Order: sequence, then C-alpha cells, then structure tokens
Amino acid sequence: MKKLLLLITAAVFIFGSCSTEFNPNDEWKETMVVYGLLDQDCDTTWIRIQKCFLGEGNAYDYAHIMDSSCYAEDELEVKIVEWFAEEREGMMQKTSQTGREFEFAYTMLDNKPEGTFFAPQQPIYYCRTKDKFIPDIDRIYELRILNRKTGVCVTSETFIIGSGIEVTKPDNRFQFNQGNPNNRTAIVKWKVDDKKIARVFQPVVRFFYLEGTEGNMEVKYVDIEGSVQRNSNNSTYMQGSFTRTNFGAQLKEKIGPIANENIIRTILDSVQIYIYAGDETLSNYMSISAPPNTIVQERPTFSNINGGLGIFASRRTQIKSTKDTPPDINSEYKKFLKSLDLGF
Repeated sequence: MKKLLLLITAAVFIFGSCSTEFNPNDEWKETMVVYGLLDQDCDTTWIRIQKCFLGEGNAYDYAHIMDSSCYAEDELEVKIVEWFAEEREGMMQKTSQTGREFEFAYTMLDNKPEGTFFAPQQPIYYCRTKDKFIPDIDRIYELRILNRKTGVCVTSETFIIGSGIEVTKPDNRFQFNQGNPNNRTAIVKWKVDDKKIARVFQPVVRFFYLEGTEGNMEVKYVDIEGSVQRNSNNSTYMQGSFTRTNFGAQLKEKIGPIANENIIRTILDSVQIYIYAGDETLSNYMSISAPPNTIVQERPTFSNINGGLGIFASRRTQIKSTKDTPPDINSEYKKFLKSLDLGF
C-alpha cells in the first residue's frame, strides 16, 4: 500500500502540472484526475480520484485546501464493470457484460506525506476484490466514475495480468557469485508466458532477519529493489541483477544501525524473490513520467482516462519464489553482510 500511495502522489504532481498554453482566465471545466491499479493478488483495490482546480492567486495556496481538489463523500459513483471480450481486427474488444460489477466505497486515510498538496488526510475509494478478478484475456474491466451532481462521467478499461510468469533462477541458493570479483552480482531470471499483457517488470529480493533482545526476537524484512525491465521485444526469458554494492546500500538505508547495545540482529538463511509485473499502460506511464535526461522541459502527459486525466492499469505483486542463502557463517555472502556494520 505504501508504494501505491507514493505512486498516487507522483501522479497528482504530473497530472496537475502547468503548461505554458494554459489560460488562467478560461472558464473552469470539471476535469477528474484518476489513478488506479488492478492487482488480483491484493485484498483491496484502491482508486484515487481528485479534480483539477482553478482560481485567482497562488496555486500552491489552493493545493493545500482539500475542497479545491477533492470530491465530497456522496458526490461520486465509482464502479468497475466486467465485460466479455473477443478479438476483432487484431484487438481485443468488449462484447457483452458478464453481469458482475464492483462497487467502490469512500474512505478517508490519514497517512499522506507532507508535500505540495494537502496532508495528511486523503480521500480514496476502495473495494474488497481478493480472488474476484479473472486473469484471462477474454475479460475486460471497465472503470466508470459518475459525478451524481454534475453528470460528468469518465471511463477507462484494462485487462488482468495472468499467472504465466515464473522465477527460473537462481536454481537453489541466492548468492553473489557472478561478475567482477570486487563487486559480485546475483542474477535473477524469470519466464514470461503472458507477453500479451505483462510488459514491464521489476525483481525484488525480500531480505529476512531477526531483531530484538535475548529471548524476545522478532522476524523482520526489507525489500531490495532491482532495476525496472521493459519487455519491448516480447521475450520469453528475462533477467535482472543485484550487485553487492547496491544490495548493501539499500540494506543500510532501510535497516539502519542498531539503536542500542541491547538489540540483537541475526541473519536468516532464506530470501523471497518477487517479480512485480505491469501491463503496457503502466509501462508507458512510467516511461513518460521518468525524470528527463534532457534540458528540454516540455513533456507529454500520459493518460488513458476517457474524459479526464490519469491512469487505470494492471499489475501483479505476488509472483514469488523462496530461495535459500549460504548457511555457512564463513561464506562470502555472510562475510559481506557482516561487513555492513548492521549488527549481523
């Protein structure tokens, strides 16, 4: 959920950004800003909905007023409609509704970080969807948002990423045993059968350890993120890598030094490898939203929301495989972890 909310915050900055062609004296037109990701592995689907705002004076002042960019609790009707689909002229298109709809409820969270926009409260719409989405290419999920007061309606649609993604390497143990002797690399490989929908991937290693005091130890973990990989060539096999230098830097940042001398930390002898997958819509959004490597400031705004701005796409977060690590305390892997001065 933390990652989702960070992505939502980024989306608000992008979709609410200014353009040199904007006329502040134009008549205000209601424009919904929508951000939502379908993930069949998650218990709950969250949809963030705001509205563009216009007014005289400093825009940053308006950004800190919730009413300027948020809808009232009873103002919107939010739902996802499931459709059958079939291929027509080389594209999967909706044919008829399956009869299943998912109604979203309004709630107010209080965990938004401080920033340009109001905080810590943030309204969001949710629906319990665990095991309800069908990961099949002959299903299309259509998002419909209706403003009950003004009649403004926006729509978008997406497929669900299937189960055809499998971690193939490492075969048994996760360890740094390839490449430069001064900065060994661990390779993660995965097989992709769902190439029609899954287009962007990120490998993540979940590192487990024990922390606490003698007789009162607790299992904890941090996620070490690999680089994003885009499957632009429809490849069946893909891979990512984790260098010791980057792996250690993320561990030091996310775990930090021991708070006091009574705290004990112990390495556990296994990790979990996750392959996070996103559809082509999410891949395109990430490409356009990435920091520019040019001095040119004008950038296109990506949106697949009909009648509004934002993104409605699919991802998967539970493609995982558990791998052992070298159990020998004198192994290169254990020596590397101890060298980080984290108390292991």
